Amino acid sequence: MKALADEITMTVQINLAIGIARRGQRQEALALLDRLQPVASGSPERQLTLANAYIDAGEPARGQEMALAAIAQAPAPSADLMLQYAGLLLAAGDDVQVNAILRNVQGQPMSAQTRKRFDDLLYRYRIRQADLLREGGDLAGAYDTLAPALAQRPDDIQAVSAFARMYTANGDSARAFELYKPLLQRQPNDPQLLLGAADAAVKAHDYGFAEKALSQFRKLERNDPQTLTEAARIYQSMGQTGAATELLRKAVAIEQSEKQRVMAAQAVPTSITSSNPFAAGGSRSLAAASAIPAPAQVSLSGGRALETSNALETSAPRDTAYPGQIAAQQPLSAARAQSVRGNPFMAATDRDQASSAQQALNRILEQRSGFVSQGLSVRSNNSEAGLSKLTVVETPLEINVPAGDNRVAVRVTPVSLNAGSVKSDASARFGGGTSGAAGSQSDKGVGLAVAFERPEEGLKADIGTTPMGFKYTTVAGGASVDRPLGDNPDLRYGLNVSRRPVTDSVTSFAGSTDERSGLSWGGVTANGGRGQISYDDQTIGGYGYGSWHKLVGNNVKSNTRGEVGGGVYWYLRNAEDSKPEPDGHEL
Repeated sequence: MKALADEITMTVQINLAIGIARRGQRQEALALLDRLQPVASGSPERQLTLANAYIDAGEPARGQEMALAAIAQAPAPSADLMLQYAGLLLAAGDDVQVNAILRNVQGQPMSAQTRKRFDDLLYRYRIRQADLLREGGDLAGAYDTLAPALAQRPDDIQAVSAFARMYTANGDSARAFELYKPLLQRQPNDPQLLLGAADAAVKAHDYGFAEKALSQFRKLERNDPQTLTEAARIYQSMGQTGAATELLRKAVAIEQSEKQRVMAAQAVPTSITSSNPFAAGGSRSLAAASAIPAPAQVSLSGGRALETSNALETSAPRDTAYPGQIAAQQPLSAARAQSVRGNPFMAATDRDQASSAQQALNRILEQRSGFVSQGLSVRSNNSEAGLSKLTVVETPLEINVPAGDNRVAVRVTPVSLNAGSVKSDASARFGGGTSGAAGSQSDKGVGLAVAFERPEEGLKADIGTTPMGFKYTTVAGGASVDRPLGDNPDLRYGLNVSRRPVTDSVTSFAGSTDERSGLSWGGVTANGGRGQISYDDQTIGGYGYGSWHKLVGNNVKSNTRGEVGGGVYWYLRNAEDSKPEPDGHEL
């Protein structure tokens, strides 16, 4: 009777603790789990159940330490106990040890209950390896790994979701979206399903569905930084940087709170021993590969990870946790455990680096910050004085501020033009061509404009005037869009329509007056559009463009101009720390 009461107590309290942890109250959850340790003591099964709860609450090292202690209590662990232990290791991300346990247990006699545990563990292991292979870029290997699970349980949410993620990674977002829809009808509150479906919907351009899925996700009040960061990424891809910022701030706050708790815990000497999730030992049977796939990290490294880990295991002494334990199941030596205490998956020099949530938040805050810029531009040519010669001095001022998920700007641009004086031998070619000195040709004014930008959609627009104070002042502005073409981020298109001043001379930009005859002319604008398509895969690229504009002005004949062109280029080197300009040829 007491054993049954203990089981009920543990089940209720563990469920409560996991719920508290998911709401971001990890300290309270861990305190609740700590109080269950006396209940779990003396029973390896209950200790493994509690260890798994620690992992679910975000304490993988502590959970694995408790699991190793539970296994050590059993001089000859049963297949069922080892499979329970392997399920805990799978939750902690220790795929290599899970693989070794599955291979070791599969030939042993099993009861119906143990066989079901084995099948369930193998099923979940396959899905995890398929996801890791997909993330590593091996879609063919990922599908081969997942196919038996799909055949075994064709309607299971985990397998079908993994299949949908493969389609998303392959650029077939529409197919992935169709796979997610019926899954969400069955499990409308599954956070991973909601995020996967929202991501596929965005890439399939169904923003309404994506918004609905993300809203439902937020109602769940998930408080683990990984899912919050993923939701923020999807919001940002929809152009909703405000919602993304809110979620990232929440994720960073949770991470900072957890980091402070871990640092406080590390200040007290402990005997935590964490197993290396990338360590493996012992030989593997290739004949059984079709039944139990190799860990994804081994497949992606061509077997080198396994060879390296074998060398590490054989070169260091090991303390056996229980008789007959195979190498992949043994704990780290004390020296190696000490070297990775606190975070077994990250070097000490990397612990203080910003998390992915913090980095994403920093990028968004930088993009959403307001700024004021003041510039100076001087350009000049050496053409004929008074006619085509031109010296332009501009001092543009821009005040740019965020407006929700967009940006708005006010631009003030003082402009000074000077073409010099028309020489006497050229006066006949200026204005009415009458005799006398035409004098100096110059002008000045201040241009005003307001601009709008929606960065995530590649949309820009502005409207304003050519500099007020010039002989002729008119409306100027334009709108442009630059976006990926379809689901391929390497292929882009751009469209631009505009009305802009022609700034080649004082006459075309500001307008001129012949004081001798009273004639005025100029103030020319180019009215039209331009289209461009480009491809860039960070190795080689190409582009093509075409444009057409009509040139109109005051007291001048209208004209048109057209332009077509293209080019190809390639990168001589393309790395984060070194990226010279690409070489190429334009047509």
